[in-house]
Amino acid sequence: MVIGKKIWWVMSIVGASAMLTGCGSSGTPMGVAFKARTQFEVEWAHFLEFESDKALAIAGDVGSRFVLGYSFGYLTEGSAIEAAMEACELRRAERRIDDDCILYAVDDRLIAPADEDRDSN
Repeated sequence: MVIGKKIWWVMSIVGASAMLTGCGSSGTPMGVAFKARTQFEVEWAHFLEFESDKALAIAGDVGSRFVLGYSFGYLTEGSAIEAAMEACELRRAERRIDDDCILYAVDDRLIAPADEDRDSN
């Protein structure tokens, strides 16, 4: 019996800008201009397509070097969160990122880091 599907999608990016270009002299396919997107924006859009009971955790700086772990299709939100944090921690250690993993999103809701919550009070 499958209880959940675990996806570990990890990006370790230096200079996270990912330009979408194609062939041709203008750098765009068939003259259609694409907006430049960061690797994190691409991964976030992909994450949003997953079914419910999903979670995403991240360590590092999305503007430069980071790793993330996510999970989806779990029976509970709690088990999805646990799997995403575990995946992030494994990748953080492999990529030698000093920042701790933080929970970034649960289902389609952004989760504010605890430090930001304290600063707003």
